[in-house]
Amino acid sequence: MYRVTDQTRNAVWQSLLDAERYVRYYGALADKYRRLDMGVRFGLLAAVVIEAAVVVPNTLNTSLAWVIWVMVAGIAALACWDAVAHYASKVENLSITGTRCAALQKDLMKLWMDIEGDSVEESEVRTRYDDFLDRANEITSMASGVSVDEGLNVRCEDEAYRVLEQRYAA
Repeated sequence: MYRVTDQTRNAVWQSLLDAERYVRYYGALADKYRRLDMGVRFGLLAAVVIEAAVVVPNTLNTSLAWVIWVMVAGIAALACWDAVAHYASKVENLSITGTRCAALQKDLMKLWMDIEGDSVEESEVRTRYDDFLDRANEITSMASGVSVDEGLNVRCEDEAYRVLEQRYAA
């Protein structure tokens, strides 16, 4: 039987909480951007269909021709927003980040179980933990181009804490 210091145990536990939060946060953030992407694309489609089917035929020879220009400007604005926002690439990066965080979480859960089972020495725990930290920094840096959603982050942290508390309650 091996004894791991309380300081190391606490560091691993805090990282287990972080890993649980990462999985939830990046998944939820990917869903948020997926909805934004679909909203912009649906808005573009709806605007084009409405203009083509209703507005153009009814305003070509009337004093409401300005409506066409407003619709064209709206479509152009949505198209520019779509091109600049890059929601689809953000969704892809966040989905990959979430998947890799899940693998990281799994490895950290194994480490925690080894600590709880007194089957690892302090030096091995520290080596595996250092590897976890390096991989976590590398993985989460993939999402560096995405704005942090503090409210979502707090909700995911609270949920992660509740889940870990239930999962590892004595």
